Amino acid sequence: MTDKNPRYGHVAVFGLPNAGKSTLVNTLVGEKVSIVTPKVQTTRNRITAILTEGRAQIVLIDTPGIFEGRNQFDAQMSEAAWQSVEDCDYALLIVDAAGQDPLERHEKLLKRLPRNKSTRIALVLNKIDKLEKERVLSLISAFTALYPFADVFPLSARKAGDVHDLKKTIAMQIPEGPWAYDEDQISTLPQRFLAAEITREKIFLQTFAEIPYAIAVETELWEERDDNSLFLQQVIYVDKEKLKSILLGARGQKIKTIGQSSRIEMAKIYGRPVHLKLFVKVNPKWRDDPQFFPNRYA
Repeated sequence: MTDKNPRYGHVAVFGLPNAGKSTLVNTLVGEKVSIVTPKVQTTRNRITAILTEGRAQIVLIDTPGIFEGRNQFDAQMSEAAWQSVEDCDYALLIVDAAGQDPLERHEKLLKRLPRNKSTRIALVLNKIDKLEKERVLSLISAFTALYPFADVFPLSARKAGDVHDLKKTIAMQIPEGPWAYDEDQISTLPQRFLAAEITREKIFLQTFAEIPYAIAVETELWEERDDNSLFLQQVIYVDKEKLKSILLGARGQKIKTIGQSSRIEMAKIYGRPVHLKLFVKVNPKWRDDPQFFPNRYA
């Protein structure tokens, strides 16, 4: 970076589950750095992406959806999201504007938002392409009456053209300071973590009911071979023997299908052939083990 006045800062992207947080982060960066599925609560970790816009370098923190969980694992995810909001230079509250009763669903969240002058939060009304203009204006009026948002952005997170103004605003909201990363870097997460997230995404897309929420994926082995291919070995943790049987499928067909779709996407992202082996292990208490989930790839 040669600019005499570079900018650098952290922006938290937060909201209720399935509001479009990960989709927005991917669109802002222009690359897939966070997995996306139609199911709620897909994001578990704080996914850190890097957006370089002009003389500004922005660290985008895609947080887990905020919800009232039933175990320690769920509680950790929600608290991680709130911590990101408190620590950042600017925050984006993503709201599914096309969802049912958006204002009512956000009442508790709005009450918890920090009201100190040092925390600037913007309202991002997502999925407005599904609404009439009058409805969008009504929601803006209702939300801004309950909280003094720094900015308001009605948009569709899937459309790159819709996030242009958002990019420019974020770039001006972060403080001046030297960049921490190379200009072409788009994430701070280890490659092993991204590979595990890709497999978890495929499980979300190809299984139903409780199964996607009862699994964790870890990349145990990452090996770069002489022929430029990658060899990966991953373990899928479940909490019940029954779920292991379902994931494996008849004659191992289900796990084979998941592995194939994961391998294809990994090859596209990493730009080289990928060999992938998947194993399923039972750990009945992984969701209540505070040491199991956080920072497994730190």
